[in-house]
Amino acid sequence: MSVTAASISSKEKVARRVHYMTTSGAAFEPLGKAHTHELYGLAVAGVMLALNVPREKAEEMLLAAVK
Repeated sequence: MSVTAASISSKEKVARRVHYMTTSGAAFEPLGKAHTHELYGLAVAGVMLALNVPREKAEEMLLAAVK
């Protein structure tokens, strides 16, 4: 599956996991779509830095983890 073909729901799953891990389970829904994209981007950046991989590879790894 290419990164561009990834569904928003997969990206939202990544964002939800990051949110719950960093906020002790505070409500996710009221924060909206911008919050989802921001958290997803932070998760990608974290994988890029931790594993020293390009953005595309980091996205593939994250999206594969939420299947």
